Amino acid sequence: MEAEIQALAHAVSELLWLRALVKGQEVDTSKPSSIMIENQSTIDFMDNPTNRSSAKHIDIKYHFVRDYKEKKAFTLAYVPTCNNLADAFTKALLYTQHWYLANDYLGIHNQDPTRALD
Repeated sequence: MEAEIQALAHAVSELLWLRALVKGQEVDTSKPSSIMIENQSTIDFMDNPTNRSSAKHIDIKYHFVRDYKEKKAFTLAYVPTCNNLADAFTKALLYTQHWYLANDYLGIHNQDPTRALD
C-alpha cells in the first residue's frame, strides 16, 4: 500500500497545480475532482481517520492527502482492474484486454490490429 499512497500523493499534488492553473483562467474549480484508484484497501485506508503507525515519509504523504480530501479538493472512486485505462499504457496486457480498453475508452474503433503492418 506504500506505493499506492505515494502515487496518490503525487496525483493530488498534480491535481492542485492543475486546479490553480485553470482557476487563473476563470474556470470554476469549486467542485471536487475525482481520482480513480484500483486499490480498495487504499481507499479504505484514506477514508478511515484512525491513527496509523508507519514510516515517517509515508505518514507525511498520508496526512497531505487526508488534508486535501477533508477540504473536498477531490474524491476517491474505485475503478475495477479490468476497466483501468492506465493499464493500457503501463502493463503488458492480453490482446483482448488491450483492445477492450482501446475500443471502449480511447475511441479506437473498427481497427484490425492484425492488419496494422500492411
